Amino acid sequence: MILLGDLALRLGAIPADKYNAIQIHGIGTPASCREGDVVYAADPANYRLALQSPCAAIIIGEGFEKSAAEKPLLVAPDARLAFITCLEIFAPRAAFDPGISPEASIRAAACIASTAVVMERVSVLDGAAIGERSVLYPGVFIGQDASIGADCILYPNVVIRERCVLGDRVIIHAGTVIGADGFGYVQNPDGSHRKIPQIGNVIIEDDVEIGANSAVDRAACGSTRIGRGTKIDNLVQVAHNVELGRHNILAAQVGIAGSSTTGASCIFGGQAGIVDHCDIPERVTIGPQAGFQRKHTQPGSVYLGSPAIEMEKFRRILSCYLRLPELFGKRDRRRQE
Repeated sequence: MILLGDLALRLGAIPADKYNAIQIHGIGTPASCREGDVVYAADPANYRLALQSPCAAIIIGEGFEKSAAEKPLLVAPDARLAFITCLEIFAPRAAFDPGISPEASIRAAACIASTAVVMERVSVLDGAAIGERSVLYPGVFIGQDASIGADCILYPNVVIRERCVLGDRVIIHAGTVIGADGFGYVQNPDGSHRKIPQIGNVIIEDDVEIGANSAVDRAACGSTRIGRGTKIDNLVQVAHNVELGRHNILAAQVGIAGSSTTGASCIFGGQAGIVDHCDIPERVTIGPQAGFQRKHTQPGSVYLGSPAIEMEKFRRILSCYLRLPELFGKRDRRRQE
């Protein structure tokens, strides 16, 4: 529980003085909140819904066109950031006592910080290092000579293969595999395939988050690298020797083929596919389900479609495409005449 006046101070919001003593017990949505909840109104429709709800207070942004309201309003410089702060206040991450479960399997040459949390059925092989305050949930596997930085969270059944490196504050969700062999084969004269040894590793820089059941493959030589602050959704494939720049966003089911590189702040929509050896500069956006084949492009450009083309060209083509039934209908009528 927190008093509304105290919550306003923590959010950097303008408080409604006469309501400061109201008790706030949680956070909810305009459609499903309870008494004592604070809610975030992102648009007029949600604002109207919140006014009719049992919520105790409403977060809105500066400049929001608000009608007269009986409910207290928390006017924040950035309402979305205020909402995120509320989530952190009312739903903090689980805290665990540091230590190693007796049901974990820890090799003698592993190095685990005294403040780390290692739960049951975790396996840590020789030469691996686990940093301060990092949390390893049940079923995590850490391979030989792998390194996990400080304040990392590895959820159940995450696999970090040998010699892979995670920086600080990395979050990896359940079922993800870091450092599996890259997909590399050479066809023999008889049609069979010979495996190319994948002797490199994966380096994940600070503040990266990777969703559930994703895969980042180790390099054949050198390193596959995920740049600082990059956020990767569920079911994403990053192939061997890929280098992602800082603060990229990869939505669900994106696939990036081997040896491609990206600059900072690129965005990849869901199910976008990137062919191998692409060199994508900073601030490029590749839309959902796009098939990107260009080896070079301009910073800040936007691509849609498969094969992916510039957004404005795609829109013109799409406009023509949607008119095809009408155009063919006119043609058929002329023929009948």
